[in-house]
Amino acid sequence: MQYRTASDNVVIETLSRRLSVKTFMEKILLLLNREEDPTTIIEGEFTEIGANIHGRPGDVHATQKIIMDIFKHKTCHKLFYTNDLYVLIDIIVRQLSDLSYEDHRRTTYVDMCELVLRHSDYNEHLHRFKDLEHCFLRILEEEESTDRRKIQEVCKEISAFNSLVLG
Repeated sequence: MQYRTASDNVVIETLSRRLSVKTFMEKILLLLNREEDPTTIIEGEFTEIGANIHGRPGDVHATQKIIMDIFKHKTCHKLFYTNDLYVLIDIIVRQLSDLSYEDHRRTTYVDMCELVLRHSDYNEHLHRFKDLEHCFLRILEEEESTDRRKIQEVCKEISAFNSLVLG
């Protein structure tokens, strides 16, 4: 089922009321790292529903969507343990480094990166700062694009990256 906002998502609301969801978060990160979408197991009579879940090529898959909804929620993002957050940043850095501007998946990881940096107190730990800085510089050197505009916004908002757009 698709939800317009994170607060409409019953899964996210249920997670937000839990004190610990360590195993769930670890499994979500494992799926993200493998770029697996668990909704792809829908077959047979549910194929049409599955097609609606997957949407058009380039749409965010279920694993990416749940992570983004977790970080959009006012409190749910605090359920990530520090090490799990670092793993998430590692995955994002790898994807931003590996994916070209032509690959629609990169935009999803730029969006995810923005949410994670804005809602994780990134300035306090600066995990993989140099690697993110390198990825951001590469994107900022590209022609005008949605990814470039989003990275410019992130650099203005997250003080660790201010020098990339102010200098």
